[in-house]
Amino acid sequence: MKILILSPFFHPEPISTGKYNSQLAKALVSAGHTVSAICSYPIYPQWQPIDVTEPEIPGTHVVRGGRKLKYPNKTLARRAILEGWYAWHVLKNIRAESKDCDAIVCVYPPSLFGLFAGLIANRKQKRVIGIIHDLQGVYAKKSSGIISKIIQKTIFHVERLSFNACDKLIFLSEEMRSWSISQYGLPKNKTLTNYPFTTISADTSTGDDYILSILPPKENFIVYSGALGEKQNPYALYNFFDRLTKENPSWKAAIFSQGPIFEQLKINNKNKSIIINQLVDAEYLPSLLARSDIQVVPQAPGTSDGSLPSKLPNIIKSQTRLLCITDPKSELGNIVEKYSNGSVCYSWNEDEILKAFNSLSNRKLPMNESDEQIIKMFQVETLVESITSN
Repeated sequence: MKILILSPFFHPEPISTGKYNSQLAKALVSAGHTVSAICSYPIYPQWQPIDVTEPEIPGTHVVRGGRKLKYPNKTLARRAILEGWYAWHVLKNIRAESKDCDAIVCVYPPSLFGLFAGLIANRKQKRVIGIIHDLQGVYAKKSSGIISKIIQKTIFHVERLSFNACDKLIFLSEEMRSWSISQYGLPKNKTLTNYPFTTISADTSTGDDYILSILPPKENFIVYSGALGEKQNPYALYNFFDRLTKENPSWKAAIFSQGPIFEQLKINNKNKSIIINQLVDAEYLPSLLARSDIQVVPQAPGTSDGSLPSKLPNIIKSQTRLLCITDPKSELGNIVEKYSNGSVCYSWNEDEILKAFNSLSNRKLPMNESDEQIIKMFQVETLVESITSN
């Protein structure tokens, strides 16, 4: 099959969606398929397009755009430019790039481009498959004010129309799937769940010295690593780290991230027991997970319907202890509760988070059958099968 991937984020983009799309492309090529992609130049974390200096993924054909774009600092304006520009980029290139393809894979968000992809595909009788990483309709509901309400309704309708234009929809969690069926009126029989897949190798030796230079041995570290935006509740996370390290001097905390909120925290950090460091290269991630005494996966209140953190499979595969802060009855919490080295707090109350931390801090169990079953949920091969099957 020839498969066209539509997403601004593609190799070597370091944002999680970029890594996901790159791994998916590699898996499709390994399975004998041909892959094309219409994407942007890498923009994360500075939101500044940069040239690609490394080779493209073997077996892929890539059409990039947006090299001269200037993204503003305001999150909302940035997202609006990304939505509009990328939709135009797709509209301009999709006729030529979809000419001989068998399937078009739309990776959401952004979402506006999906309207054009669906229109062109229907005319050419191409299958359109949507992969949903985040539900912007969920996150938009947290905003207030007249302007925010207008934006919320716009996001809701664009997402609904884009999803309904697809022949098959693959969600990264069952919670996202259920919400979308309910809110967007999607036919249940054209939706399925395929959890995010592991992206790390078993080798934890690469970058050991580098990681140990940041997180010295013989010290206990609780670590957050990844994107740091509103959906991670970053300021509340920092406050928890601040209290934890002051009340438990034997523990230190570390935040590995990039972006505007990360820079704010770095400037304002007065706690010497909290290390704030830029994201490590992907090749160092296994070493970072192996060195972390506890990893944290936080979700802002009321957002668990919106996404399932893509870092979850890698943490469980590495057998790192995991502290999860999420909504009551969330799917994320349900998965982590089954993990032998996991602890879940269903509240952002610091006393409750500390209680969950204490239940985990003296626990380190070997991998058991339940852990093996969880890891089997996170396989890229099942995603390839979902895309290539009718």
